[in-house]
Amino acid sequence: MKSTNLNETKHEIIKLAENHIVPEYIKILCIDDNPNDPELLLAVLSKSKKVHYKTETASTYNDGLTLITQQKHDIYLIDIKLDGANDGLDLIEECIKKGIDGPFVIWSGYIDERVYQRNLTANLNFLSKNEQNIYILDNLIRYTIKNWKLSSKVREYFC
Repeated sequence: MKSTNLNETKHEIIKLAENHIVPEYIKILCIDDNPNDPELLLAVLSKSKKVHYKTETASTYNDGLTLITQQKHDIYLIDIKLDGANDGLDLIEECIKKGIDGPFVIWSGYIDERVYQRNLTANLNFLSKNEQNIYILDNLIRYTIKNWKLSSKVREYFC
């Protein structure tokens, strides 16, 4: 519901930002053609004392697209390198064309200039597969979800 008073809208958005808009139970979709990487991620995330994580995996571009379009996950971790001609960034672009804007995190063992530039324009977060610190992983995932939800509410009020 849009507020007609700008001051009221501002206060509504501030209340949203202050409230806990990240669930205690987070469903992650990991899209990666290496089955070991999502297993390792879940092992690290299982150490979280703040949130319970449940992961689902897809190993191909097409399987990932199918699961993302169902919109039943809280966040999508997508590897750059996927099967075939399309990569993880192509998958995100396809989702955005279909009206699904995330929250997406590029999850990869490498980054190059092309990835960095596309990352900036799409407002995505990046997570290294080498990251094993539960506090960093946990905070990045929760922050990404919170930021995405807050951005969605701001767009809802002003667009």
